[in-house]
Amino acid sequence: TSLAYRCAQAGYQLLADDVVFLLRSDSRTQLRGNPSRLQFSVSARQLFPELQSFPVGVRRDGDEFLAVSVEETLAAGAVTRAQPGAVVFLERGGRPALERVPPGEAHQLLFSVLRLDDAGTMAAHSATLQRLVQEGAYRMRYSTLEEGLEQLSLLPCRQDAGAT
Repeated sequence: TSLAYRCAQAGYQLLADDVVFLLRSDSRTQLRGNPSRLQFSVSARQLFPELQSFPVGVRRDGDEFLAVSVEETLAAGAVTRAQPGAVVFLERGGRPALERVPPGEAHQLLFSVLRLDDAGTMAAHSATLQRLVQEGAYRMRYSTLEEGLEQLSLLPCRQDAGAT
């Protein structure tokens, strides 16, 4: 969430901070998101002082969080749909780096987190992910938000891509 928020502050469009839906029914693969609010850990206030005014919520498991309205903080940068570009696998910590991930490995990483379904649905998911990773896939390591922004700026960009 912190990197997505920082990217939006830097001019990227915000599609979602966590879950993005990949529509496969269209002839063109499309991403959908719901950027209505972001959920931060309370410690995010140290990174973003403007979050001080947002109240602390408590989840059922007792974890505290900040629910931040995108309309109040980033309305101009929010979008609900986008065309896919490169897939970026994030790794926090370590020396900043951006390295290409082969399509087969990227497909396996994405496919491994899908919920199991019937064979036909899984085959359709697999085909969609194969198309998706052909746009390019990268592993990005960063420790700070500014390092993350710097690494993202090194990605080859398409004109119609740019949502986070």
